[in-house]
Amino acid sequence: LSTSNICTKMDYFDDIDVKSNTGKSDNTLAVRLLATAPSVYSLSLAENIIPKVNYLAALWGWTSLSNKLCECPLLTLSMDNIQQTLSFYNMTGYIDLPNKEGMTTENAGNVRSRYIATSLYNRLLPRWNFLLKEQERKEQLLGVLALKTGDTS
Repeated sequence: LSTSNICTKMDYFDDIDVKSNTGKSDNTLAVRLLATAPSVYSLSLAENIIPKVNYLAALWGWTSLSNKLCECPLLTLSMDNIQQTLSFYNMTGYIDLPNKEGMTTENAGNVRSRYIATSLYNRLLPRWNFLLKEQERKEQLLGVLALKTGDTS
């Protein structure tokens, strides 16, 4: 990584701080990312970082973006991973994503960055499938109980 490449990314992250109204401090987004997720600096700014930042800004709004980006190293995730996980939360009713263009919703603040970073295939889907099976099992048991109480009447 060249010094100019790193400086360009630091300037971009500083611009996010400005848009987020976090004010000037020594603990800028650029510094926090360098400390918590240094691999972000190896990603392409134009092809990787900017599209993700714009997507997440549409979800959360610019005012909370700086802080949410530092909760968990979201920028190291693929855009597909982020979109698929948000789609899962949308499907389950946890959030309501009306469309890709006007994504900011009233309940988008519910989605913390660590929830987006949760593995969809290794953690969320297995738990979801377990819940669905348990609900199906409960409905079957209630059906059997209803039949038994109906037979004794």
